[in-house]
Amino acid sequence: MFMISPRQQTPGHRSNNFDFLRFFFAALVIFSHSFDLMGGKGANPISQFTRCQIDGGSVAVNGFFIISGFLIAQSFLNSRSVLDYFKRRVLRIYPGFVAAAIISLVFFGWLGMHFSRAYWQNIEPLIFLQRLPILKQLWIPQTFHDSHWPLVNGPIWTIQYEFVCYILIALLGLAGILQRRAFLLILFASVFVFYVLQIANGSLSEPAGITLYNWKEFPIGGAPDNYPRFLSYFLVGTLAFLYRERITYRPRIAVFFVVATLIIARLGHGMDVILPFSLCYLVLFVAFDPRIPLQNWAKHGDFSYGLYLYGWPVQQSVILLCRSWITPWLVFVLSLPLTLLFAVGSWYLIERRFLRLKQHHLQFPTGLTRVQAPQYWYKLREGSMKTGWLKIRWPRSDNAQQQKQRSSGSKLRQHDNADPIASTSP
Repeated sequence: MFMISPRQQTPGHRSNNFDFLRFFFAALVIFSHSFDLMGGKGANPISQFTRCQIDGGSVAVNGFFIISGFLIAQSFLNSRSVLDYFKRRVLRIYPGFVAAAIISLVFFGWLGMHFSRAYWQNIEPLIFLQRLPILKQLWIPQTFHDSHWPLVNGPIWTIQYEFVCYILIALLGLAGILQRRAFLLILFASVFVFYVLQIANGSLSEPAGITLYNWKEFPIGGAPDNYPRFLSYFLVGTLAFLYRERITYRPRIAVFFVVATLIIARLGHGMDVILPFSLCYLVLFVAFDPRIPLQNWAKHGDFSYGLYLYGWPVQQSVILLCRSWITPWLVFVLSLPLTLLFAVGSWYLIERRFLRLKQHHLQFPTGLTRVQAPQYWYKLREGSMKTGWLKIRWPRSDNAQQQKQRSSGSKLRQHDNADPIASTSP
């Protein structure tokens, strides 16, 4: 029987299909929004197929969070320091986000009012600038009134939640929880149960269960009620990484998850319960299946982030200019290549230039030269380093006797630091 495992990947080699999956999910967002913008949520084909349980855009965003959970946990455990970890995250998220925000404000929003001078009278630059550092939903006048959603750039609201998940990974790592898989499993189970209760007798768009803050937003970090959903998908991806030596991806299991998900979709109930697990398994199956020859998908550039950032405003522009004859399918066909042009420009002019700064290592105080969990975790983990998933260089003790006792395990720890998919870190 054919089966694959992430542990089989060659060290330092990009032998996976994550780049393709990110591109696919970004394109799926554009496809889904083509119908949402033209006919509302009820016109979405995936929403209709699942009996309004979920739409294509939500499936894609959930997939993004699964991939992020898998790769960001790996990125943290392989970072030289906590500051190095956050430097990489900031360089990946902020430059493209800020550029897309400015372009949405000065071009797409203005286009929505046919480049009228009256547009600039409604701009509040201070509010706009205040929201950029916290990755909050852009404050831009709603000018695209020919569609069901007049927002200039709608999907960008999810970025802040993903960055909070990055912060959570760092906190879990520093507290030692990330190094204790059982604790993280308990955390995921708690969040997932709350998520299921949250949408009980309702749906993601119309929840009818318990809430944390009545779906209102905090000034920073967004609405707390959105986190059970995002954390469920993010943490299941993180757990898949931490337990990767125990997970194999078999075609028969993948087929089972596909069939089970399709059946539940048609039944009209239970999609939110099965999807975190089925989507995670299917995403990682495609990512590591060597028979899917898409490992070089991003050899000319990673355009997925740009597709996500610019898809909505490009679609709004297409609808505005072609409203009299356009259909949802034509919106998708026309918007995807146009958005790709913006994504290519974003990659080569902005994202790639800042990502090169990742290689410029900063000098930190000695105590911060490695991502370090509390000292007491070393004693708890010392006898189980052979599991092979821990990739942290532990602080050395000044006690000569302890150094001698640990010297015998140094080779093992050095071997464990080898990352089977190191180059996939975003």
